[in-house]
Amino acid sequence: MQKQIILLSLSALCCIGLTIAYSTSSSRDLILDDIDDPQNVLMEYGQIALYMVMRFISPRTNTLIIMENCLFYCDHHRLYHSTVLKFFLNNLNYTMATQLYFGQPDERPWDYNIALQVNIPKTFYDRQYYFFIVFTWFMPYRDLYFENMRKIFEICRKMNVKNVVIMMHPFAEKSISFYTYSLYTGEYCNTELMIREINRYRNGKLQNPFLFPDHMRNFHGCKLTVCGHIIAPLLTFNGDRNNETHLKEMHRLAGIEGQILKIVASTMNIILEYRFTSDDYHVEGDANFTGCLADLYENRVDMAIGGLGALIPNSQKFSISFTHHFSPYVFVVRGGRPFGPMTQLMNPLQLNAWQALLAQLLIIIALIYWLEKRGKRSCRNFILGAHNKYSIHHLFVTLLGSPVPSYAVPRRNFARFLFVAWLLWSLELRNFYQGKMFDTLRLAKRLPTPKTIHELIDKDYILLSSHYKNFYPENKTIIIPQNSKPLTILNGMENGAFTTTAILDFMANHNMINFKSSTLTYVDEIIYLYHSAVFFPKHSILLPSFNRKFKLLSDAGITSYVARKHVHPYFHNTKDHINTGDVRQITHKNLIGFRKLLLKDIEDPQTTLMEYGQVALYMVMRYISPRTNTLIIMEHCLHNCDDHRLYHSTVLKFFLNNLNYSMATQLYFGQPEERPWDYNLFLVPTWKEFELSVLSIFKRLTRYKCLFIC
Repeated sequence: MQKQIILLSLSALCCIGLTIAYSTSSSRDLILDDIDDPQNVLMEYGQIALYMVMRFISPRTNTLIIMENCLFYCDHHRLYHSTVLKFFLNNLNYTMATQLYFGQPDERPWDYNIALQVNIPKTFYDRQYYFFIVFTWFMPYRDLYFENMRKIFEICRKMNVKNVVIMMHPFAEKSISFYTYSLYTGEYCNTELMIREINRYRNGKLQNPFLFPDHMRNFHGCKLTVCGHIIAPLLTFNGDRNNETHLKEMHRLAGIEGQILKIVASTMNIILEYRFTSDDYHVEGDANFTGCLADLYENRVDMAIGGLGALIPNSQKFSISFTHHFSPYVFVVRGGRPFGPMTQLMNPLQLNAWQALLAQLLIIIALIYWLEKRGKRSCRNFILGAHNKYSIHHLFVTLLGSPVPSYAVPRRNFARFLFVAWLLWSLELRNFYQGKMFDTLRLAKRLPTPKTIHELIDKDYILLSSHYKNFYPENKTIIIPQNSKPLTILNGMENGAFTTTAILDFMANHNMINFKSSTLTYVDEIIYLYHSAVFFPKHSILLPSFNRKFKLLSDAGITSYVARKHVHPYFHNTKDHINTGDVRQITHKNLIGFRKLLLKDIEDPQTTLMEYGQVALYMVMRYISPRTNTLIIMEHCLHNCDDHRLYHSTVLKFFLNNLNYSMATQLYFGQPEERPWDYNLFLVPTWKEFELSVLSIFKRLTRYKCLFIC
């Protein structure tokens, strides 16, 4: 925002938009006769004006516009203007570019000038201006200035200029006064103007070391009305939106934007009152709005929040704050379909590993075939064995783990050595393959999802949207109702290639709420970065104060911290965290073939344990992960540990396999009092053992924060 600092030399009798007339036929003689040394008084007055400009204006801008405006009896006041102005120009620093203008303000355009009139160009309204107005008409007492000052301040208020300072010199007093106006004072909350003296020059000293006061830092408990559109996780409300009492309680507002706005309001001593609308943001025609935009456009509220951004149509009709939160706008797809049975068998090894194994087998088969068909009998018996008539068949039998007949076992040392080496290699290969196959089925890897928008189009993905997008083909778009939930619709479509668009935070919130059923992920290439902001009415005087606070919070990292508290990256559900509902995990029945006696009373013990571990994982990722990146998992058992090993191992394996990679995990199996920790997860089978465990370690861990999940 460009700041304009302007010195306007105005007569107290006349300024643009005001028609105040006094009898001036002999005003020069009456006023100057009452001043002992009028020339020195005018010089001192101009000197103070020059001092204020050079000290407080010159460091911020290098362009100064001096404007004289007079409508009636201008010749009678020319002496005051010319005397002060000549002194001012003769002593102005050469580094300041000065523009003088005498005439009607609409005769020529300029960049660094603004006229005191209501109908200024709209392009100027979103700037922050600084007016330094010097009165060159002297009156005996300061009370005589107040009527003119109030009318000037009223015009500045209509133009939303909050930084206005008027300099005056009542000749009956031995001081020069500086006045400004305030809107939020506790007694008058934007209802009336309060004119107050902010500085005074007396006996060669300036009372306060500033020219423009920062009077919009403290709103003195004034109330501002906020219109909100509930859209989790950006904005939520913990209460009844139809209850007037709840709408006046600040603490009920929540969500990313709500939390940030409450922080800003508390720092500026603002009381917030809420107003919520059920309509989305729609624009019909040039200036027909619905929802909060309609309230804002008609000045029924002071600001609006809830998923608002500069990309909303006709957003130029409002004043938009500094961006306090941003999130990528992406294409959302289902997390890929499961692989087929043959692909599942191929997944444990990469393509180059399969190629190496195939090449090895082909070389061995070719060598055996050559020895059997072309080689000498003595050489064949030395390498393959004398009674081994089906060498290639036995090669595949041993590779798959089946035995060979005893007569086919070689009896010579070299042939036996080759046979044993092949058995060991086959055993190692089978164990490695089966172990990786277990991991592959457990992680439920799926078909890769598109990574770019171009890939989405090439693979004929159908876009579900309430209107056509200019970045996606219309022939591949299906229009859905405006009030529908595209993420829910997309998640329920198990067959077909469909996609939709959403802000990444919305998708993460959907995955968090539908943790058990959601399989949504996103395309890596983002469409654009969605910037969340607060909307104000056009020309709002509140905008600069809120912008400053938003920027301070953003630079300090507070806004990003608030965002992480509401949306954890785990729930973005990227390619490594797809829900495992479509591919069943290998159970203990498949691996060891027995069942614990304690699980007989449970209809589906494996599902029960998985659900139990899933809930524990959800609680850790939502409430512990935002506070720490280190998790210590400890298994502690005092009695009958072998009987409970199945519970521990099943829950613990599920927990570790699905834990977010951003969490540093430390496993510890031993006595709990041997080392301290910050966040610990105790896996104990009974309340009695839990009590013993707690009593045995609390003596050493009273100064640590511990988390017990039983």
